[in-house]
Amino acid sequence: MEDDPVELPPYTELRDRLRRHATRRRRSATTTTTAGAPALRPLGPGDVGLLAHLVARCSPGTLAARFLTGVRPDPDRVVAALAAHLAPGTQLGVVVAGELVGCGGLVPAGPRHAEAAVLVADPWQGCGLGRQLLRQALADPRWHGQDVVVHVAVGNTRALRAARAVLTEVAGRPVVRRLDHGTVEYRALVATPHPTIGGGPPSHPFGTEEPA
Repeated sequence: MEDDPVELPPYTELRDRLRRHATRRRRSATTTTTAGAPALRPLGPGDVGLLAHLVARCSPGTLAARFLTGVRPDPDRVVAALAAHLAPGTQLGVVVAGELVGCGGLVPAGPRHAEAAVLVADPWQGCGLGRQLLRQALADPRWHGQDVVVHVAVGNTRALRAARAVLTEVAGRPVVRRLDHGTVEYRALVATPHPTIGGGPPSHPFGTEEPA
């Protein structure tokens, strides 16, 4: 087990916000169980059950926005699509008290080209979780020097702001294109190590867990 990473103030703030959110949810459910600290960890093939639970907690609108379908995609197909990318270890998840509340990462989409996407359960949206997942995914050195693309539905204002902000932070102002079917594309070249990791392996701002 590695030593805990040094946490920058924004990460500490987000971690504490998520912990308070978890505590409020448990109190509203009239339980006295103390919510655990949020933990960011890589997802593996053994996490398909957690993915299925995450998808079940997403509204039809959330799933439609994530997969750009306009209508809710079949949940079983969503789980299968997400699970297909677990083996390479490119996906990250945030776990709170044993529950997967968000996942995200990048997948190769061509030579020197990767596509990023994030999914956050409805009760956990608005905490900055999607931004942090995208930021940590881009911190992985395997994506340095690659063209990274994020596709977002036009009406998904929160995700549009998050994608632009994180890509600007990591790689400079992204190229923006309006595509057909109500989709916006952000594209940026991730050419240098992310400032939060100093050229080393990605840090884990919430704490760590071993992959399943």
